[in-house]
Amino acid sequence: MKKLTYLLLSVLVFTGCREKLIDTTDLNIPERLVVGCFISPQDDTLYATVTLSRPLYGQSIFDEWQHPKVNNATVTIRSGSNSAVFSYNATLEKYVLPATAMPIIAGQAYTLEVSTPDGKRVDAQCTVPTPANFQFEVLGSLVPPANNEPFSRALNVDFRWQGLPDKNRFYRLNYAQLLENGMFAGEYWQNTYLGATQFYADTERENKRFRVFERISLVFTTSDGNGLRIKGVLQELDENSYRYFTSVSKQLQVGADGFSEPVVIFTNINNGLGCFGASYQYTVLSDTLAF
Repeated sequence: MKKLTYLLLSVLVFTGCREKLIDTTDLNIPERLVVGCFISPQDDTLYATVTLSRPLYGQSIFDEWQHPKVNNATVTIRSGSNSAVFSYNATLEKYVLPATAMPIIAGQAYTLEVSTPDGKRVDAQCTVPTPANFQFEVLGSLVPPANNEPFSRALNVDFRWQGLPDKNRFYRLNYAQLLENGMFAGEYWQNTYLGATQFYADTERENKRFRVFERISLVFTTSDGNGLRIKGVLQELDENSYRYFTSVSKQLQVGADGFSEPVVIFTNINNGLGCFGASYQYTVLSDTLAF
């Protein structure tokens, strides 16, 4: 009899462990529009994504196909009395607008409006940063290979820029290296993975000098090439973009296993989720480094 009691208790315990996670359907929480759009004067094409919200846990944040796409929205960008409507590109699964239809001008404010046939409507505002003299530069020095092993060759890179005292500023630093050989010869390969991109803010101490050091592997370069150049890309972000990207970066580090401390993703989309942000981009090339 005792064995039967223990068996029944075990069944109840393990049955309870199989209870499904409560999702938005169970709670009767309506789906919301999720909008992503980032504009810059340096872009020749504007892009916007529109999806629907979904439960967080039990699905990978990397699987974009799990985000329900919205392909029948009306996406409009406005500035002053000017406006332009994006067109949906089925191949890219994005809304696209040539920058000539709505020039992005430094220092100017923009509004993004998104509506769907079923009555969902969201909007957001942002202002493009104005040009500044950050004295952005990139310096590099080659690191000789260890034990003459070509795959151990590397480059030390020193990125520098001068913060400005007039207001709080936010930065995103990235870089690319020039590939010299093979089918990608002559192309710059940029470090685009969000988790590896570095973000900085001068809100705590303005007018400071920023210095960032990186060691870059030179696996894709030849030992007898004509040299190497590093392209540094510094973006001044508006606060919307900075808060959104840094929160997403933290969420990528946490994951979605349900046992980690949650990260609140920043949004400035009124009545929805996502971000409408702006940046101004600065690009600088290092001197050619001889092997």
